[in-house]
Amino acid sequence: MNFILNFKFRFCLLFFLFLSFHSIANDDYNKKSNNLITEAQLVEDPTLLLRLFIPALIRNDVEGVGLLLSIYEKQKKQEDDELLIWGNAIIARKNKQLDKSISLYRSLVSRNPKLVFARLQLAIALFENKENEAALEQFDKLKSENLNDNIIDIINKYSELINHQNDWSFNGGIVYLNESNINNSPKLGVNTANWKSTSKPESAEGFSYVGVAEKKLSIYKNYFSLLNFRGKGKYYWDNSKYNEISSRVKVGFGYKDLTNEVLFLPFVEYSWDPNKNQQNSSTFHRYSNAIGTEVEINNWLNKQWKNSLSVELSRQSYHKTKLLDGNVYSVSDTLLYISNSNQYWFSGIDFYHKEAKSKANAFDRFSVRTGWGQEWLQGISTRFQVGYAKRIYQGAIAEENNYWVPDFYKKPQKNDEYSVYITLWNRNFYFYGITPKITWVYQKIDSSNLFYSYDKNNFYLEFSKYF
Repeated sequence: MNFILNFKFRFCLLFFLFLSFHSIANDDYNKKSNNLITEAQLVEDPTLLLRLFIPALIRNDVEGVGLLLSIYEKQKKQEDDELLIWGNAIIARKNKQLDKSISLYRSLVSRNPKLVFARLQLAIALFENKENEAALEQFDKLKSENLNDNIIDIINKYSELINHQNDWSFNGGIVYLNESNINNSPKLGVNTANWKSTSKPESAEGFSYVGVAEKKLSIYKNYFSLLNFRGKGKYYWDNSKYNEISSRVKVGFGYKDLTNEVLFLPFVEYSWDPNKNQQNSSTFHRYSNAIGTEVEINNWLNKQWKNSLSVELSRQSYHKTKLLDGNVYSVSDTLLYISNSNQYWFSGIDFYHKEAKSKANAFDRFSVRTGWGQEWLQGISTRFQVGYAKRIYQGAIAEENNYWVPDFYKKPQKNDEYSVYITLWNRNFYFYGITPKITWVYQKIDSSNLFYSYDKNNFYLEFSKYF
């Protein structure tokens, strides 16, 4: 019975969306199309052709586009003409060539991010191709635009359909890593109180990876249960002692409507790493495990402002280094402002509290961050973020009466941590739904312990996909 009701509900919504989308009228288009106009007249009068063709594209009038596109093509327009791309995207979608249609829509929106109706058609094509996360991202961007109530209603109905999906969802990514100072070594030769840094920065080349599988199951109206598997790690082929693997399993429940989402997710997590005393060790050993709970609250304050709050409580246990055992508490809040469908700004604050049996390993970390994302013309996209954090340890590394070490070892360590992230990608350049992104990262640590101060910068190449 639930399956039948769910099927009827989805069928009625889709039928409503179909009727609503095709009811967006253009009076000039209707008047012209009701008159008898010959192909010869349209060829002789390009202005009249455009007055009919553009509204047909906006209305997603498949029949009208099919008739007018062939005439428009005969005018020997360039292959990269935006109207040609748009028309061919609509025809490809009509012919169930969704991958081709999505590719054309992406190319079009990349060239001209202000074409909101093309972006809407892209979002619907993504939904039909079961690329729900990508579709929802486009719908969220469209909400920031000044659209009429009919269009907003269409967006909300599609978003509601996505929220009620019970299918498995998967996503994953690979990032190429080329670390210049993976061991966070200070500059060679740093010295104080007859102590001198002798460690050298170690390089490492490899990749990080992440994979997520998630299953939602609707319980009642907007309530659902959630099962989430996440695995991630790093692999360096020339410095394997820094390899790592971790996995987290979350089982919980949540609530989601068009403006609010609440998740309560108990979890268990395990981590493994190789023997760091062996340069080329390939055998992994259990490093730590944790049990805890995540709570996430996401709220659209209006069509442009969104707040995301995340709270995590856990108990960490280490297999060998028992002095690190302790509770961990973290809170993160991010405020997002989407100024329009091709620009957004964000700011956030974070607090991380780590307890440990050894006070020298227990600390509090406060951080702030802000950033800006932009879709430019010709498919260029950028994301910029800067951050600052203050880390304060609860205990000193050495005792007060230890006369063999510098004074800063006898006081709790304090760090000022700075970071800059710049990501660049081209939305026109992708394969199998994957768009490569290149990121430059700069990190600087100013520590009260001179041997923990360092700075480094790295470039990363990222490949990720939702499917």
